[in-house]
Amino acid sequence: MPTVQTNDIESYYVVRGEGPPIVFIHGALSDHTAAAQQLEAFSDAYTAIAYDLRGHGRTTNPQHRPYSIDLLAEDLRAFVTAVGLERPVLCGVSMGGMIAQTYASRYSEQLGGLVLADTFAPAFLGRRDRIERTTLVNAMAGLVRLVGYNRAKGLVLWFGRKLEREKTTSLRADAFPDMDTADAVNALRAVRSFSTTDIDLSSIAAPTLVLYGEHETSIISRHAPTLAGQIPNSTLQEVPNAGHASPWDNPEFFNDAIRTFLTNPRSSASAECVSVPLTDGHHIFGYPGENAEMMGLMQKLRRLLGLVEGHEDKIAKQVSKRTSVSEEKAKRGLEKVQETVGEDSNNDIGDPNRR
Repeated sequence: MPTVQTNDIESYYVVRGEGPPIVFIHGALSDHTAAAQQLEAFSDAYTAIAYDLRGHGRTTNPQHRPYSIDLLAEDLRAFVTAVGLERPVLCGVSMGGMIAQTYASRYSEQLGGLVLADTFAPAFLGRRDRIERTTLVNAMAGLVRLVGYNRAKGLVLWFGRKLEREKTTSLRADAFPDMDTADAVNALRAVRSFSTTDIDLSSIAAPTLVLYGEHETSIISRHAPTLAGQIPNSTLQEVPNAGHASPWDNPEFFNDAIRTFLTNPRSSASAECVSVPLTDGHHIFGYPGENAEMMGLMQKLRRLLGLVEGHEDKIAKQVSKRTSVSEEKAKRGLEKVQETVGEDSNNDIGDPNRR
């Protein structure tokens, strides 16, 4: 399979079919294989392309240098230019959606269309949104740094299924490739820092389809109507029987929704949503019961970490027995997780090169 020079890296990619180009952008901790079902579905009438992001799959990240969503968007621009794609449609999922909306806000006139799936806007929708997003990403990064990504991913994905109330099955360890711990933490840091990215959603002129899973956590789903409301020529649609991995949970509906959108960008029905006012003047968008359930799960996580307090030495010994991590590093990792999963935590999640 081919590679192409994009900025300071060689990006690996796969191509299927011939026709107007559509580029699938995977999420954090995944790779190009996440779009396998989309490549097969769209290769009949499109040039369907999927590539590995910096530090993912077969695309390396020199010296494991930290990066931002801004840099990943510039990598995408270099990729589009190097491959010679004219007015491609971008389909970004999760972190891929962050990259796609960043790219679209800067180079909208160069796009034929935009699909944002299972993703959120950079700006927090109030204090609760900030706490939940920051807490979740910091907890994941702390665990990954403590025991290494390949050992931690099973627990991380189990918690993801819990957030989706065990109504989905795609978030499982064997669906995600192994990767270096430094690369995994870099990806999580990029997601966390997305809130500082300067994006004018109203500047996106390309026809846009916003998709989110029916069982998606409210951390993501509350942003779907915000994206659709601020992007001028956009359509919002729920993917039934799906969660954060909607292209995997319900690929038939997901693919049909995109195909319909590409045929007639205004034909998809918009979903109903609830706008909940907050005391700080912001609003949270979502569905009845989701926000309360999400906060309950976060409170359980904090209580669990509270049980750790006072038993760090014992837990560090158990971690050391089961992994190659020393007791000292295990204890430091526990302390970091406890520190970052505070109600109002805004701390950096640390140097990704530390293991």
